Amino acid sequence: MPPKFDPNDPAVAELIASFEAIGLSKPKATDAARNAKNAATLKEIAEQTNLKGKGLNEKQASLVATLAIQAGSLGSNERAHIVTGISEGKLKSVDQVSAAVKYLEAHPAPVDEEEFNKECGVWNSLPTR
Repeated sequence: MPPKFDPNDPAVAELIASFEAIGLSKPKATDAARNAKNAATLKEIAEQTNLKGKGLNEKQASLVATLAIQAGSLGSNERAHIVTGISEGKLKSVDQVSAAVKYLEAHPAPVDEEEFNKECGVWNSLPTR
């Protein structure tokens, strides 16, 4: 039987603090730390993409947490591509992040941006003339 989750455990508290540092609220950071596998993936994504320095809002940080849950089979380049889309405001919903994961599982890097955007529902502004 796995040990009971204790948010006051120093290691868990440190993990929660690191999730807050990327933009998650305390309750969402605590929730993200509850599942060891997802927490490890989120920590890895945060470290690999330097999320602490990106200034994500809570919605964007929640989307990154969603990515951590869904991105088990993606490589670091594919994860970073999705994080960039989130931080730039291109991927704005859970459905778009899910579509991005699905697309990149089938089409690893290098990414065809036009096809990626179409598959993920990212609408580019029309070119000016």
